[in-house]
Amino acid sequence: PEEAAKRAATAAKNDGITIIPVFISQDLDGIAFMTEISSIGQVFDVTDFSELSSSIDDLVMAIDPCDGSDQSTRAPTPIPTKNPTLEPTFQSQTISPTLSPTHSPTL
Repeated sequence: PEEAAKRAATAAKNDGITIIPVFISQDLDGIAFMTEISSIGQVFDVTDFSELSSSIDDLVMAIDPCDGSDQSTRAPTPIPTKNPTLEPTFQSQTISPTLSPTHSPTL
């Protein structure tokens, strides 16, 4: 299983994925292996799930080390309708298509 995990971790890292293992155990034998597959050589080592809960902020900061000043949130996505309309709907400011390509973008 360790070799398969190493191969999977290497493939993920090659795809640009950052891996930070979370090791939940009182036995420290797996720390070296977890450090080896980590993207940044860092492992979150906790002894139980309650300790993990109290370490979530540290884990988030390791994944996204922003300074905390950006308090923005993503805009919510519209909720899909269960019953689509039978007729097409149109936006009021739709630009008409042209027959030939333009050399500059239109706004």
